[in-house]
Amino acid sequence: MATFRRPNAMLILFGTILGVGVVFVIIAFVQGYIAAQAKASFISGRAHYQSGEYVAAVRHLRFVVRHQPDFGAARYYLGCALYEQGKAEAKMQWKAALAVLPQANQFRQKAKQKLAASEKWP
Repeated sequence: MATFRRPNAMLILFGTILGVGVVFVIIAFVQGYIAAQAKASFISGRAHYQSGEYVAAVRHLRFVVRHQPDFGAARYYLGCALYEQGKAEAKMQWKAALAVLPQANQFRQKAKQKLAASEKWP
């Protein structure tokens, strides 16, 4: 008859630490991947905006804002692309850009100007 041996406490602890470490490595990898994708989407979104392709710009820039809500330049360009489509959400994006951008940032100044001009909208 076989007897059941309880696992060594050190072995359990080692397995737990190893499992937690693997989870942290996976999380770090995913975060790095999403950050790289967000950067690529920002570059694509800005390029689409500058070429007048506003629908594509909004799609790319929304991805950036969803994954990096404090990316103020993405919020600025998203507001601009929405404005070009006649969407009132543009104001919300410019306000959000103002909330996250530092005082001396060029996009902050541009967002302030766009927001001031938008106050004349119906």
